[in-house]
Amino acid sequence: SLFEIQKMTTSEAIKHFGSSKELARALNIDWSAVRHWGAYPPVGRQAQLQVMTAGKLRAEPFGESK
Repeated sequence: SLFEIQKMTTSEAIKHFGSSKELARALNIDWSAVRHWGAYPPVGRQAQLQVMTAGKLRAEPFGESK
């Protein structure tokens, strides 16, 4: 079977942690920072979230755009 690679979205990350406040707490950042991410977390945060979630959330490969 083929695996579809999807961009990590802010909404997926929030859903994984239960709320934007819990996501911010997990990253040790202010909740207001998460609110300013837009549709996708910053690349550095995506990498951090991929490690923290053992790959359940996957960072966008550098240079890829789908």
